[in-house]
Order: sequence, then C-alpha cells, then structure tokens
Amino acid sequence: MYIKYKSLSNQKVSIINVNLSNCKTITTEENKLIINMPEDSKDKTISLALMSNDDSIKALDKLFGTLSFKAPLGNLLDLTKLDEDLIINEENLKESETEEE
Repeated sequence: MYIKYKSLSNQKVSIINVNLSNCKTITTEENKLIINMPEDSKDKTISLALMSNDDSIKALDKLFGTLSFKAPLGNLLDLTKLDEDLIINEENLKESETEEE
C-alpha cells in the first residue's frame, strides 16, 4: 500500500510504499502512527509523526477504513464497536467488485 505523508519538520510530501500484509501491529503513540514489522522482516518499522494525538487516531481509523474497503469480505474485524451489529451489504460488495474490473 502506498501512503502519502507530509513531514512535520520540512513540510515535504512523500509517498511511502508499505508492506502492510507483512506488518505485525499498527498502533498510535502520542502523535505518531506506527507500523511495526516483525523482527525477522527485511522491512523496517515505520513511524509517521502527525500534528496531534487525535490526528494519529484519525490516521489509524482512515487506514483501517481503506483496508476494509479494499480487503476481501470478512478479512478485517473491527472490535472497537462491539455493541453495533455487523451489517454486510452484499449488493454494494458486488458493485465495487465490478467497478474494479
């Protein structure tokens, strides 16, 4: 997955290629979004500094939303809203599959 990121130090925009399928965890710490890779991986852990802690949480939510939209049905599980029913709209999934083809 490619991530577009603006550096806080010099405001330079970068596009980073991240192998999310191989990552161990994706977390937030203070104002950072951290993508941890396994120790035996050739890929390095990525730490993206954002403006605030709220921005890092928004970035994590946006990343999860992007992954769940692109992932096959049932591949991602959101455990942050346990009291909400899981609704899977099969028609929308079929439409998005035909749009990608």
